Amino acid sequence: MNSLPGARLALLATTVILTSCHRPQVAGADPDEVIATFTGGSIRRGDVSRDIERRLQKDPLGVTLERRKEIVKEILSRKARIAVLLKEAETAGIPSLPRSVSRIRARENALLAEDWLATHGISAAKISDARVEEEVTRRSSTISPETRGFSHIYLRADAKDPAAGERARKTMAGIEQELADGAAFEELARRHSDSITARAGGQVRGAVRSQLKDEMAEQIFSLAEGQVGKPLVMADGIHLFRVDRIIPSNAGGKADLAKSVRHELETEALRAAADAERAKAFDESGVLIEESSLAPGAPRSAVVLTFGTTPLSREALDDLVAERLVIGRDLRAAARTLVENARLAVRRRETPIKPELANRLQQGTKDVVLSTYREMLVEAFPVTASPEEEAALYANGQKSLPFLTERVMDLLFFPQEGSSVAKVYREGELVSKALRDGATFDTILTQRARVPHVEVVRKLDGVDYAVLRAESLTLFRAAEGLKAGEVSPPVYLSGEVLRFGRPEPVVEGKGVVFLRLVETRPVPLEKARPRLRQVVMEAKRADVIGAIKVRLEKNAQLKILSPAG
Repeated sequence: MNSLPGARLALLATTVILTSCHRPQVAGADPDEVIATFTGGSIRRGDVSRDIERRLQKDPLGVTLERRKEIVKEILSRKARIAVLLKEAETAGIPSLPRSVSRIRARENALLAEDWLATHGISAAKISDARVEEEVTRRSSTISPETRGFSHIYLRADAKDPAAGERARKTMAGIEQELADGAAFEELARRHSDSITARAGGQVRGAVRSQLKDEMAEQIFSLAEGQVGKPLVMADGIHLFRVDRIIPSNAGGKADLAKSVRHELETEALRAAADAERAKAFDESGVLIEESSLAPGAPRSAVVLTFGTTPLSREALDDLVAERLVIGRDLRAAARTLVENARLAVRRRETPIKPELANRLQQGTKDVVLSTYREMLVEAFPVTASPEEEAALYANGQKSLPFLTERVMDLLFFPQEGSSVAKVYREGELVSKALRDGATFDTILTQRARVPHVEVVRKLDGVDYAVLRAESLTLFRAAEGLKAGEVSPPVYLSGEVLRFGRPEPVVEGKGVVFLRLVETRPVPLEKARPRLRQVVMEAKRADVIGAIKVRLEKNAQLKILSPAG
């Protein structure tokens, strides 16, 4: 059996949900025309036209006739497989299984509760024009016409030091000449700049006008994209800027902003009203949540709450949360949501249910039945990983599996004190200059370790790049290409918490950080086993799902009678 891409994992558990299309059907096309048949059913043009248009809209440049035919075939095949799978599930009695019943009830209650809140429970929020105007005025004061990304070469020279100023002017003249001769701005920044951005080629991600000093803003926002300005002499030295990209403001006019603000305020008001209705529904229920049943390690059979005469076990709650049939910040919030949905659903059932909502409820039931049946099909096949399979993957995956390599890093962090970044940028610039002047990072670490507010961590082992990427994408990008002994460019952290996979934070808060890769080494087999086991099991699960798909396609016996769309 061949493994399938991860995106196909949900292929067998979801049904076709028709969405609005923005393009008309082919002129004269009959939506009732049968365009395909399969075992036990048929597909009409109107059943799939919206799905086809939705898929085609994903490619703004359009698709070829051949690709369109492939898309139509994929959609028809998927619809036939799902219909066959659903028929199998119904024949096997899946809808009446206790697990299915609790899931179906949770899905129905959630849909009914949301509909009640939208149509009965809360009225449209009314936000006064004065409140909108107040918010528009507040936001307008902070909106920049546009954002500009730029690169920067900075030569430090105090205005009170004429000799330093003269040296900076000569150096800048040489830089201008090299630029005229075709030298790369980035390379000149790395070689000459005293800015914290030097080791990153002088690149600044982006800034709005209000973030820059007036003289800088005047020049940067007057340059065209790709243009290099004239050297700008300021009290602290000489600056040279190049505009790399111009991002126009997306704020729109005042009328557009007012419309957006009103919608946002009304949405917030409606959400607050819905939260109040939910809280009222829970309070009126009289249900008590057993906190001990939610604690880590609580028995799976422990009763979390009893609603009416129906007890809810910890196992059932965990199942509903895992299937995202109930949403909550934690298990207690999820349990409350279940009760709220049930109470509000009772209210909604007191009034007639319109066809549109009835269709959503029916579709929700099908989704749950298919998901439950798919689980049972997969569970029927062994997808566990043996120690031998884990060891084989370990031996063969040293180069292809990043988590089998761990890194030892040295870390230097300058925490930001107060709201100003000037001090930590200055310290970062001094480190960058020292490295360019030939100082070793070991010497810098030894010196900085004596400064009280500076944080130095030597030989931080087991650094996982996947974890680092999740914690700080900017720092990950700066560190991922390092070779043993190399130091990252200085990276400004805007409040990230870096744990590097550890329980306690290693770095926390705003500031400037440097990383040096000391060495890379293989992760020991025993340490890697949990992740190896997961990879093996996911591959086996994908194989099982692939085999089920092949079986369904064979049983469906799809016959396409006419192209759709």
